This record gives sequence, structure tokens and C-alpha cells, in this order.
Amino acid sequence: MNKIAATSKQNIDFTKINSDKVLKLESDIAYFYGVEDRKLVAQHYMQAIKILETEGASSDKKVLRDKMLPDLEKAYGEVKKQTSLRFDPQKAAAHEFDLILVQSQRATFEDIYEIMVKLYKEMFQSENSGVQKAALLRTFLYQYKIRLLSLDDHLSDADIHLLMDIAKRSEEELNRLR
Repeated sequence: MNKIAATSKQNIDFTKINSDKVLKLESDIAYFYGVEDRKLVAQHYMQAIKILETEGASSDKKVLRDKMLPDLEKAYGEVKKQTSLRFDPQKAAAHEFDLILVQSQRATFEDIYEIMVKLYKEMFQSENSGVQKAALLRTFLYQYKIRLLSLDDHLSDADIHLLMDIAKRSEEELNRLR
């Protein structure tokens, strides 16, 4: 059995594999909607990721939601405070929770894409085709990242560079919606 097939049913840990490097990557590729102080958003987002890693992706969904949502709501509250976007931080946080959880459980491309579209529609209050384009790019980014993390215990500098390029392209697409 090849390595991909052997790992395809397992949950993925975002922070335990080469921890410092992956945590930095998670923060670097996250899209913070043009906020001025990314650290204020990132600290809450990364706390939610750490909770997932501590509890485990196969933990009870309600328990994970109860523990992670407050941090995600703080992150999206900070986005709302720092931008002119008009959205519901609780709805955005709920979509983000779903997104993080399904990624860790190796959801299909289609499932991740569907959540990404919901999140971006909420954030930008738009049905614009840019929402779908950005969601496609982000979905590919997340799927590729998960695959890389499942194949090896580290990410190469070239892997990180490619992931960053995809993240920037997605961000450019979303910035056009403003």
C-alpha cells in the first residue's frame, strides 16, 4: 500500500508536524481580510487551531465547537473592528470552525469549497464570481497543504513558497471585492 493510501483515512494535525514551521505557515497563509494588525487576529485564530490539536479532530464536535468558537469569534470580531466589512462575526466564526474541522478530517475538495464559498459570501456580502474563484484557490491550497503534511514530517521551503503564492493569489481575488 502506498503512503498516500495508508494515510488517507487519518486525521491531520496542523501543528504537531514540525510544529514551529507549520504554526508560522498557518499564520502566514491565513487571509485576514486586509486588517492592519494581523497579530490581533492571528493570536485568536491560532489559539483555536491549538485547541483542535490538543483535543484531537476526532473529538466530539460539540465539545470542539464550544472550545474553539470563542477564539474564532474574537478573531472575526477583530476583523470587523479593523475593516469596513459588514458581516456577522458569529456566522463567520461558525463557518471557520466548520472549515478547520473538515480540513483536519480530510474532507473532500467539494466539501471544503462549499464552506469556503459560504464564508466568503458572509464576509463580503457578495455573490460575485470572485468569491468562487478565491474559494477555489483556497480550497486547492488547503487540500495541497493537507496532502503535503500527510506525506512527510516537514514542509520544504519550496512547498512553503508555493503555498504562499497560492494564498496571495486568493487574497488578491478577494481584495477585488472590496
